[in-house]
Parts: sequence; C-alpha cells; structure tokens
Amino acid sequence: MKRCIVFFVAIILSAGTVFADSVDVEYMDRECVVGESLFFNVKINIDSDKSGDKQIDVSKVKLNNIPLKYEVRETSTSSFTVVINGRTVNKSSGVVKNYIFEIPTGKIGELTIPPFEIKVGNKTYTSEQLRFNVLPKPRSSDLLFKTLLKNPHNVYYPTQVIEIENKIYFRNFPGSPSIQNIHLPILQHRGFSLIPEKNANWEAVINEQRFNVNPKQGTDVINGKKYNFFAFNLKFRLMESGRFSFDNYIRIVVETGKVTRQSGFFGTQLVKEQKVLYADSDPFKMVVRDLPNQNVPPSFNGAIGDFKIKVIPSCDTDVKVGDPITLLIEISGRGTWEFVKSPPIHKIPEITDYFKVSQDPVLGEVSEDNSSKTFNVRMRVKSKTVDKIPPIPFTFFNLVQEKYVTIYSDPVSILVFDTQSNVSVMDYSLREKEEKGQKIAKEERKISEQSSPDKEAFKPRLPELIQISDNVSGPILYEDHSAHYHRIIYALMPFVVVAMLFLVNMYKNRNVSSKELARVKSRKAYKHFLTNASSLEKRSPDSPVFYRDLGRNILTFMEERYGVSTAELNGDFFNQLIDMQTITREGAEALTKICEEVDYRRYSPAKFDQEVAKTLLKKTKEVLKGCQIS
Repeated sequence: MKRCIVFFVAIILSAGTVFADSVDVEYMDRECVVGESLFFNVKINIDSDKSGDKQIDVSKVKLNNIPLKYEVRETSTSSFTVVINGRTVNKSSGVVKNYIFEIPTGKIGELTIPPFEIKVGNKTYTSEQLRFNVLPKPRSSDLLFKTLLKNPHNVYYPTQVIEIENKIYFRNFPGSPSIQNIHLPILQHRGFSLIPEKNANWEAVINEQRFNVNPKQGTDVINGKKYNFFAFNLKFRLMESGRFSFDNYIRIVVETGKVTRQSGFFGTQLVKEQKVLYADSDPFKMVVRDLPNQNVPPSFNGAIGDFKIKVIPSCDTDVKVGDPITLLIEISGRGTWEFVKSPPIHKIPEITDYFKVSQDPVLGEVSEDNSSKTFNVRMRVKSKTVDKIPPIPFTFFNLVQEKYVTIYSDPVSILVFDTQSNVSVMDYSLREKEEKGQKIAKEERKISEQSSPDKEAFKPRLPELIQISDNVSGPILYEDHSAHYHRIIYALMPFVVVAMLFLVNMYKNRNVSSKELARVKSRKAYKHFLTNASSLEKRSPDSPVFYRDLGRNILTFMEERYGVSTAELNGDFFNQLIDMQTITREGAEALTKICEEVDYRRYSPAKFDQEVAKTLLKKTKEVLKGCQIS
C-alpha cells in the first residue's frame, strides 16, 4: 500500500514538471473607432520552477518599427502540497504572464501588426499577423462640441494664465445624454499646468480620469437652431513656450427613442435603446513666445510679472568684521512664485567686494495670502570701512510692458568696527606673569640705583660718525649717471619680436583654403562654447538660469559653426542643415534631444538636480565636439 502511495505521488510530481512553456496571442478588441486604442494579449506560460532564470523579450512587438507599449499582469496556475516521508513538498504547475499591448489609432481602415518574435529563455516563438479594423466615429448634427479661449491675446508668455471654455451642445435627444468621456489633450501636456477650481461641485470624466469642475447649463442658438448646452471652464498656467495645437472630442451615450423587450432574471423588461456618438471641436491652437534673449540684464533669473523688493536685516546692524549678517529679502507683487528666485547677490561686484556671500541655493517661502515671497540670505563683512549694504537689484520680465525691468532695494546702513581695536580678551594667567615680571624689574632697578649712584655711567654710548668717503671706493663717487639712450634699443626688442611674429603669421595665411577657414571656424566655435560652459559650471545651482544659458550657448555654437542665423533650434533648422550636408542625421537627432531636454528642465517645477545638469552638460560637450571639422 505504501509503495502505491509513493508511486502515485511520483506521477503527480512528474506531471507538474512536464509543464512546458507556451506563448499564445489573444485578441481583446478586433475593432474600435478612430482615436481610441486597441488591445491584444500575449499570454506566456512558464514553468514556475524555472521562471526566475528565464528572460522574456517582447521588444520586437512593433507597429511601424516602433515598439508598442504594454502592461504586465502575472498570475500563477494551480499549486499543491504533498507530504512525503514526513517532508512537506510544495509544487506549482506554472506561472502565466500576460503582456497586454496597446495600439493607438489615428487613421480609419484596416490596421495590421506584422508577425513578431517573443523570446522566452533560449526559445523563440513567432506569432501570426494580427488584423484590426478602425471605424469612423459616429456623429450627429444634433451634437456639437466647442472649446474656446476666454481671454484671447496676440502674444502669450510663460506664467500667464488662460481660461478655456468647453461647451457641449445637444438637441432632439430623448432624455438627457450621458457623457462617457471628454478628450482634452491639453491636460496631458507638460507646458500647461491646471489650476484647480475651488468648491467644484460636479465630477467629469476627462482623459479617462475624474476632475471636479463647476458646470453651467442653458440654451443657445447656432445657425438658426436652438441647442441645450452644458459647459465648464478650465484654467491653465503656461509653463513653456512653443506652438500648440490640440484636437478635442467627446464620447457620449444618447437614447434613440426605441424601446425593446428583453428577458431577464425578473422576467421580460422594456429597455430603452442607446447608441454612442462622438463630436469633435475645431483644433485649439495658440502660440506662446519665449522671453526675449537680447539685452537680458545679468541679474535676471526667471521672474515674470510685476514685483517690488524690500530688504530688512534680521539682526543688529552694529557688527564686527567677520560677523554674519542675515538679510530678509521680500519680493512682493503679481506673478508666478515658482519662477521667482532669490536675487543673485553673490554675482554683484558692489556687494562681493565688501561682503562674503554664501553661494548655497536659497529656498524662498511664499506668504499665506500668496502676495509675497521671502528669502533669507547670509553674508559676512570683510572690511571695517563698510558703512552700508548697497541697493540689491531684482530683474523681472513685465508682461504688460513686454520688456525686462530692474528695480533696486533701499540701502541698509550698518556700523562696522574692527575686532582688535574694540574688543579685548583678558588672559588672567598672562596678567599674573606680567605683574610678577614688573615686580622683579622694580626690585633690580632699586638695587642698581643703590649700588651705583652715578647715573651717567648707564647712558648708552653711540658710535662715532665717520665720513662716507672713507667707506666707499673712489671710482663710485665719480660714476657717470647720465642717460644711456642706446639701452632703449634693448627695451624695444620684445615689441620687435611680436611684430615679426605677426608678419610671419600673415605670410602663412596669405593663401588659406576655404576648407581650412571652415576648420578654424569650427574649432573657434567649440572653444568659445567650452569657455561659456566653464562659467556655467562655476555658477550656483539655479535651474532656469542654468538651462537658459546652456540653450543660448548651444544656439551661439550653431550660429558660429555653420554661419547661419536662427531664432530657435527646431526640426526645420536641422533638416535644412541635413539638406546642406553640413551635419549628419545622427548628430541632428542627438542635438534635437538635448535641446528638448534643456527646454523641459528650464521650466520644470522640480527641484534643480546638479548631477543631472552636469551629465547633460557633459553630453552636450561630446555631441558638439562631434560637430567639429577634423
């Protein structure tokens, strides 16, 4: 009997180990409307005992040579526990990994995924071709969707606030339509920061997510037809410059007016027929300009709006040389506080000449009423001649005047005294030694006066004066001290050598080829960039200023290197250089990625990361070095 049980358990264990790897492709959707996504599942069964050692590669699942995005969901199949000779053995038959791939759709018609390979460990599995159908969106003239800009302007700059009105018009539908989803790509763009509404009382599904908004309802007449409308507004803060265009639409469920009988658990029921409709708005377009890059004051570090500055010392203004002074710098006014940084007083010579200023990043604190931002800056006095803290400049870009404005704080009077002349430190042990020495000297002087009453004997005797002529040889007294004009020739020799070198250089470059001139221009542009980059590395970490200056240095290099002038580094500019065969496609793509990262991090609300900045600067040097002519 015992042998039979062992044999039966062995059969069960062997059946578990026989579990073989397999790959199955399953359709989750075979069709959808244009603009929505299709999904399919790649189901991979793996022996659980070996799942940790097997690598799965699904990178070759592509559409138009672009890998598809996917989500991994892992489940385990049946498992059991067996006790053999008092020892517990756990056995699982396998692990199932589901790779759910998403296919975005943009065109109506048939969509085909070519055969792809899935690698599981050392085995490779090849799928068949997948076919899907993309349908047009069902529309109706009784359903309209419009997105409008409430505060239109000719020019927009970063930090400005815009308000977008979203209106849904509907008519001739039995009952009230049910909004399933509102598609607004502007919510997903990093260049627009949503400002949440206060006391929002309605929840809308936008981009498959839930947002609270304040709705409005009413009626309106469009093209002679009366519509009911449902509207809500969204406010955004502009965070970066560029040209933007968004295609918005809504997905809504309406009743057709037909009623059908359907049998259910509670018997036959009357069910109202429904259908899904879509409505597209006109493309929402706008242009956000970058700040002017000409005549930028050195004290500008990203502030945009209208501000005032006030400096208050937070300690006593009577200090000693070397004592710290803490300044409370208050910036008040209207603007986006994320862009307001502490004035760069460590770069102002009028202050650094007489004060030692900390170069550590200063984090500001916004007031509760959101009307001001304060910074605590520490400095130390270098000289006792200082009588005031000079005015501190603060530069911002005024959106109304569309120009850079620099304001100054009032000077702060201080009194500085020297440490040695005003402060004495008493060393009592030294004082006892001095008193003891004075007492001994007094006793010795008293004894000497008693033993030798003749005070004349203690007068010091000075050496007798002798004539200088007796100590100096005769010829020196009669040396000729007249001017020696022939020595001027020796003084002019360095200038003569420089002039000769200049003439030799002109002789060598009298017939320079165009290729050599291009090589010299290339090296000069790269050397100029390295010089500017070295100044960037020495600066204090300031995200907007660092990435703004890095972008300008890249633009200056391109203009000096290729002899062209451009306002921004975009795809059209690089395509022009590629057509001129002055830059390779790989170099253009690398520069495009760097410029995009620079623009992103310049206006990013994230905290400045010095290591990321150094890595990006190093990568920029390597890419620009490859643009040189060898």
